[in-house]
Amino acid sequence: MAVLAAWTMAGGGPNLVPERASKAPDYFCTWNVQGYACDYIGALPTRALMTQASLFGKGPLQGWLDFYPSVRKDLLFVMDDSWDVPVDNDERALGRLQLDEGKFPGFRGTPEKRLAALSKAVVAKGWRGLGGWVCAQECPLLLQKPLREYWADRLREVSKGGMAYLKVDWGKHAGDVEWRRMLAELRVANGPNTVIESALTPDSIRFADVYRTYDVETVISAPSTLDRLANLLASSAAKGSPTLLNCEDEVTLGAAFGCAYGVMRHPFVGALPDGRQDFVFPPACRDLKRRMDEVARAVRWHRIAPPFAAGQGDFVRSPQTATDRWTMQAGESWTDRAAGSTATATAPTIMARGMELPSVECEEPEPPFVVAARYPNGCLSVGAIGRGLGRTYRTPLADVRIAGAAAGRPIGVFGHYRSLSIRFDKPIRAKAVWAQDLAAGRSENVMDQVQIKGGVLTLPGSLIDRVGLSAGHRGDLSDPGLVLVVER
Repeated sequence: MAVLAAWTMAGGGPNLVPERASKAPDYFCTWNVQGYACDYIGALPTRALMTQASLFGKGPLQGWLDFYPSVRKDLLFVMDDSWDVPVDNDERALGRLQLDEGKFPGFRGTPEKRLAALSKAVVAKGWRGLGGWVCAQECPLLLQKPLREYWADRLREVSKGGMAYLKVDWGKHAGDVEWRRMLAELRVANGPNTVIESALTPDSIRFADVYRTYDVETVISAPSTLDRLANLLASSAAKGSPTLLNCEDEVTLGAAFGCAYGVMRHPFVGALPDGRQDFVFPPACRDLKRRMDEVARAVRWHRIAPPFAAGQGDFVRSPQTATDRWTMQAGESWTDRAAGSTATATAPTIMARGMELPSVECEEPEPPFVVAARYPNGCLSVGAIGRGLGRTYRTPLADVRIAGAAAGRPIGVFGHYRSLSIRFDKPIRAKAVWAQDLAAGRSENVMDQVQIKGGVLTLPGSLIDRVGLSAGHRGDLSDPGLVLVVER
């Protein structure tokens, strides 16, 4: 069949994951590894670690360009605050967008040449490209020009320097949607190869390349992000929107829901260098730094089904909501929450993009969050998202049913289930049912382990767990993630 013929055989079943890297604007961002390396003792020390040595060095907390070897070619490497600020942290340099020679002494020449050399060095390390954090304000150290001319110059310079992504964040213009619209307009002529990410201004999903749902506390990250996505997709600004939604580090949720990622977790596990618990990625709840395999699975899913715009397909959500509640202990949040307080976040229990709502039946009083999406290329995805309740994180097992699948089109399955039933558009006459851990290099035929009845294919949760975790690393806590194809 045509779809399977495009994939390679790898000893056994076909490899359902293309070898070609994704073109989605997914990235790894350095902010949290910067903070970890300086014990999160403040913004200035964190900024001071955005250096050439941190990226390329061989020290125990250096070598950040060596992260994510299995999916590095799919990811942009985004330098966070402050790659363009001098070693002395002169904040007047914010918004300069010129690689600082003091922090990056190995890259000389004009601003454009310095950046171009770094971009090439990052790509040579295996990353898809280079990106940078941008303060939403002008730098008074540069020659002052009218606003549009200033930002046209900045965009031309970074674009010619090979910078593929700009993460535009806080600053004087952070909440100014018209300023962000101006950047989007200027990009067309002055930085056509540079993706601009917006944030903090929901109305900018009318025109932005990418919109980031923004920072959340790790222990309530999933429902917080789901709630923000629901509000964005239900807004009038989403109608016809060309904007991709970036759900930051909620990669499993994003893979199941058609979003781009801004990965923040990093492989420096355990306590901070000074011995304190890492309070940004605490071991409590999901222990995200021990869930690195799910990043690889989510990123590789985008080789099959790229994220799609907020305005593509209808958005539907259940009227029912659910609330995660986490009783805090010391060292479990980057906010000022006190030990003994309760962090809460509420979101719709079921959401879908481009398809009807999944059906969810759960014997437990607190069901999982379930999201699903039909991608513009015909692929389907579904995710069962776990719950943080009290001091326990788990995914309550449910019988989930989705509809709208087509034989030969890949289906992404993420999370834990009691069972998953998939209704196809026609009665199933299958030659094989191929299933593959998205982190693996080959599939297996599971036709004798599933139930086919008319146009409905049902997978037991135990099969999803076995296949979807089969390529996992020992000790990794990630949720399952697999791709399924019915061969006619």
